[in-house]
Amino acid sequence: MSSEKYIGLDVHQATISVAVMDSRGKLVMESIVETKAATILEFFAGLRGTLFVTLLRELSELSTRRYVSAIDFASIYAGLGEKDLAFASLEKAYQQRDPRLIIWLNLHPEFETLRSDARMHDLLRRIGLPND
Repeated sequence: MSSEKYIGLDVHQATISVAVMDSRGKLVMESIVETKAATILEFFAGLRGTLFVTLLRELSELSTRRYVSAIDFASIYAGLGEKDLAFASLEKAYQQRDPRLIIWLNLHPEFETLRSDARMHDLLRRIGLPND
């Protein structure tokens, strides 16, 4: 039996309704979370593993049809605890001069686990952002 999970989102201004289903379509979990990055990431952190891998697989497949920022891959790798892959993706985003790096690196919580790493300090320095 597959342990893959599928997620459905209904996004509103203040909340997101989330439904998680197993591979047979059976509802595993249902929740409403605030539409704030930290709250959403905290929710998804409890769904690690197959969900992140499924997101990564879907993102890889989508990237064959259209541009997908390396930052999107980096955020998933960071969520999986794959620091080396996250930094490789961040470096690719830097090489591509992705303007989202300026906002995402210091502000978005998905990169919190990377902020103490010397590679993050080096990347921030090269971009010209503070290294606090």
